Amino acid sequence: MKKLLRNIIPIFLIAFNSYSQSITSGRTKVFEQYNTEFGKPKEIKNKNTFYNKSGKEIKEEKITFSKNLDTITELRYKNSQLDARLVFIFDEDKNLIFRSFKNKVPLFGWQSQKAEYKYNRKGIQEINDLDPNNNILRKAIFENDSIGNPISMKLYDRNNNLLGYETAEYKYSNNSYTYKVYDSKENLKTSSQHTIDNKQSKSNNYNEHGDVISYPRNWNENDNIYYLLEYKYDDMGNWVEKKIYKVEKQGDTFVNKEKDRRFKRKIEYWEE
Repeated sequence: MKKLLRNIIPIFLIAFNSYSQSITSGRTKVFEQYNTEFGKPKEIKNKNTFYNKSGKEIKEEKITFSKNLDTITELRYKNSQLDARLVFIFDEDKNLIFRSFKNKVPLFGWQSQKAEYKYNRKGIQEINDLDPNNNILRKAIFENDSIGNPISMKLYDRNNNLLGYETAEYKYSNNSYTYKVYDSKENLKTSSQHTIDNKQSKSNNYNEHGDVISYPRNWNENDNIYYLLEYKYDDMGNWVEKKIYKVEKQGDTFVNKEKDRRFKRKIEYWEE
């Protein structure tokens, strides 16, 4: 759900961690992350500010949408210079079927990656990373449960050698799942607990628009750091400014409030 701050799960902590395939990528709804809650977006200009001890970092993005919303292009800028270009193509059900990513790497220049996505009646079935000639570099094969959530992902190289695999065990009764990563020799590399659907999280608070306004960091069971959020909205009802503060919770009180991030966006809409 695009109104929520999504947990970004650290994935691929072993040798194959530089590419897109994972159980997390199989669960991610890319179209929902880019689309607005209301109206049909034509262009979105983002200005994102990140605050840290040494000052602040500003990143800018321009996202354009085709009129039928089957193609989304994102341009990312660093110090006002183009730094990356992403293209997403979707089918009629808004499932991602192709992604390209081109970015500028220091000392190496522009590098590019491509991937294609395949589905069956249960959801994501396969993700293939492609070389410039559209040959498969890596292949991820997914298995899903009866409601479409991936329960396993196996990653192979271009010669069909297993590189590693992941599993997810869901506990729908308490909105959680256990995520595990193994290497090619079946050695467990990492295991962690995650929320299935953040919109059901009882630890978050929401405003009248349904946007999250506070949530815990949850690095560990003793973590008392929370994030507080403030919004501004346009006439369509979509947020155009989001301020995020980091605070400490002492009892029922938030203290030591400090700026963490600020996201501003200007949205242009297609006429209906």
